[in-house]
Amino acid sequence: MNFVNNWLREITLAAGEFECPLDLPDGTYRLVLADGIGVAATRIEVIEAYVVEGVAELQRGLEGTEDQDWGEGTVIHSTLTAGVLLDVFSRLQELDARVTALEPSTRLYLRITFTDWTYGAYSRITSVAAYAGGEQVQELDLSLFAQAEGQGGSYVDSSPGGVVIGTNDPTANIDCGANLDAGWDELRITITDSYGFGADVAVLTSFSPENIVSSDSFPTNGAGGIDISLPLV
Repeated sequence: MNFVNNWLREITLAAGEFECPLDLPDGTYRLVLADGIGVAATRIEVIEAYVVEGVAELQRGLEGTEDQDWGEGTVIHSTLTAGVLLDVFSRLQELDARVTALEPSTRLYLRITFTDWTYGAYSRITSVAAYAGGEQVQELDLSLFAQAEGQGGSYVDSSPGGVVIGTNDPTANIDCGANLDAGWDELRITITDSYGFGADVAVLTSFSPENIVSSDSFPTNGAGGIDISLPLV
């Protein structure tokens, strides 16, 4: 498809006529016939013109318009039509789907094992944020956190105010409901109500097979919580 800016000419064209002279460079153009310019037009016809050496072969009545008679006062002009835009967006969606298929996303998981765990206790994750170069680039949506499929351990409940981890096992395997971005270089996690427990924390992209991106051990900060920083590179 070819495009040209600010091109408008007067024309006469009978219904069923499929060839006419057009002073356009060789190429294929989506054009509009109208009985006026802009809001003055009361009827239009969308056509496609295949131009070779100043002569256009026409495809008439496109995009829901009709092949019509066009007499004196008719203009033909180049413009961006709804059909062209829909085709562009359709191609972009197809391209995006192909890129996604070729570059599958990497799921982000957390494994948190509390030290000195007491049966019946619970903890709450109140913040998980991704950083790049020391700047926060994304705060993960805690409402999407859930127990990782096929993984036992403590239950994981995305409740208002944070992600609750409890009660029958010191280890929680968490699906963060997000993908690991290659631009992230650090993950910062805040856990409150940890009852003075420390924790061993790992970032994974897979449990089976196990693929650990980063891991470390963290003592409690003395105020019933743990502030965690894990490098991702």
